[in-house]
Amino acid sequence: MNDKQRKAMFANMNKEKGVSVKSSSSDEKFNKRLSHKGEPNEINVRELQLFIESDGDLYRQQQEPIMKNLDRKRKNGTYSQKGAEVAYLNLVENGSRKYNKEIGSPSDTFSKADKVQVAKEMARENEREYEISRRDEPDYNPAKVKQLSNPPNR
Repeated sequence: MNDKQRKAMFANMNKEKGVSVKSSSSDEKFNKRLSHKGEPNEINVRELQLFIESDGDLYRQQQEPIMKNLDRKRKNGTYSQKGAEVAYLNLVENGSRKYNKEIGSPSDTFSKADKVQVAKEMARENEREYEISRRDEPDYNPAKVKQLSNPPNR
C-alpha cells in the first residue's frame, strides 16, 4: 500500500466517522518541511528509529506528548497525517542530535531522507496503535484494523 492509497483509506475512514481532516495551505508548509533529495539508507533508518524508541528521556519528554496531542486532534476532528509526520520529524531531529552526541560524531550521521523516513514510519505506527486501541469502542470494525496492519510497500 503506497502513501496515496493509505491517505485515501484514512480519508474514507474519517468520512465514515464524520471527522473532517484539515487540508489547507498548511499542507504546503508540511510538504516543504518533509521534502528531501535522495533515498534513505535502510540501516540508518532502522538504527535511528531503534535509538529513539529505546531512549527513555526522548519518550517521556517528546514522544508521549506527541501521541497525546495526536489523539486529541483525532477526537477534535483536526488530525492531519502530514502534521503527524512533522511532529515526529521534530522528535527524530532531536533524537539524531542526541545520537551524534552520544556516539561522538562531529557531523550529522543521518541524512534528511533518513530522518523523514523514520518520522513517516513512526507516524504510521502511531496510526496503527490508535486503531488497535479503538477495539474496546462499540463502533469497532476489525476490517479497518486488518488493512492498517499490512506493512507499507517501499
